[in-house]
Amino acid sequence: MVQFAEISKLDLWGLRTGFGSDMLRIGGTKLYTDGAIAGRTARLSKPYVGRPQDFGILTVAQEELDRRVLQAHQEGWQVGVHANGDVAIEMVLSSYEKAIRAHPRPDPRFRIEHCTLVSPDILRRMKALGAIPIDMPANQIYTNLDRGVIDASMIPMSAALDFKLIE
Repeated sequence: MVQFAEISKLDLWGLRTGFGSDMLRIGGTKLYTDGAIAGRTARLSKPYVGRPQDFGILTVAQEELDRRVLQAHQEGWQVGVHANGDVAIEMVLSSYEKAIRAHPRPDPRFRIEHCTLVSPDILRRMKALGAIPIDMPANQIYTNLDRGVIDASMIPMSAALDFKLIE
């Protein structure tokens, strides 16, 4: 994926998602919203185990994420956003919903990179958008449960199977 900061340079040459050949093709653009579960920097709605005031971090405000997603979407890029925690994933979904309302386009193939901790509402929104979860391997999620980083009430993305997001 191409970093968002670089797409304006590629746009000068008319390059965007899908350009290329069978040997090499440009994919989507990547943005970021939070950190990592293992580093306790993914943004969560519940605090990290043993840290009652620690909910993780956000790396971008909602308004700025909205602006970047809309820009990339309008320019024809497939958009993928790094989001591990449920708060960050909800932010991404809000940006995607706003972008598709403002600039409807069939099958934009929005991606959520890592998409680690979700809720039933998040899964419903993802399904409605056709958003693609690029999830973490289950062993990494359960390792974090075992290490006491996150608690068992947080739903790993593997729950997407129940919602038929992944078949």
